[in-house]
Amino acid sequence: MQGTHWLLLNAGYGTAGDSISPHFEAWYKDQRFNSLSACPTCARAWLFRSPDGLMAVYETTDVASLLGEVNREPLFGDWGDQLAGSALTVRRLLLHYDLMGDDGIGWMAAYINFRGLGADASAQEEDWHQWYNQVHVPEVMQRFPNFQRAWRAELLPQYTATSGTVEPSCLTRFVAFYEDSVLPELPDKSRNPTIGPNMKSEHQAAERAVPGGGVVFNPAVGYSSANHVDGCFWNVRWELTAQY
Repeated sequence: MQGTHWLLLNAGYGTAGDSISPHFEAWYKDQRFNSLSACPTCARAWLFRSPDGLMAVYETTDVASLLGEVNREPLFGDWGDQLAGSALTVRRLLLHYDLMGDDGIGWMAAYINFRGLGADASAQEEDWHQWYNQVHVPEVMQRFPNFQRAWRAELLPQYTATSGTVEPSCLTRFVAFYEDSVLPELPDKSRNPTIGPNMKSEHQAAERAVPGGGVVFNPAVGYSSANHVDGCFWNVRWELTAQY
């Protein structure tokens, strides 16, 4: 069974990360992740961690049904007051690109906002999606043999619920996830939210900063105009801890 939408839950640790992360992550996996991933309308599920927080991704064939299960109790139980912030989002799947390799050990993410300009904004966005799906993602997968799968998804803002301080990347309109079999450590410079007229030179500088060329796959570079992009968070690293 392959789903049509993703339901994502993000929990941010803030300054309390080291003190709560091991206990909170164990609780979430045992008490929430295992039960939600077993729901009949959940096609697949992944659980991730980063130094900044936790992310659970549930692929579903029925958004309303799975949301009903999620909302039966507080998203993060009694841990909610100890988190810096949390977000529930739903995204519509736009692309699943699968090389049928072994399962990865984590995901690399590129979050991006795209805005069409002028009267033909819709046509520009359609062109951008075509470029992203047919040119950009295949180029990224070819360049990095440790990537086995990729997904693209679009935020459906009517379902969004947030609390506290939320990472801006959670709320970007589009995201691309690349399943990675290596998941290297990345220097701080490789996570760059800056997009603007000098994006290409900024991207190249960041690329040189990553040993061996690194994993740099900014979706603003290579497209016709960086002016269409008003926010991008890339090379965000998520370590896989469980999947269903």
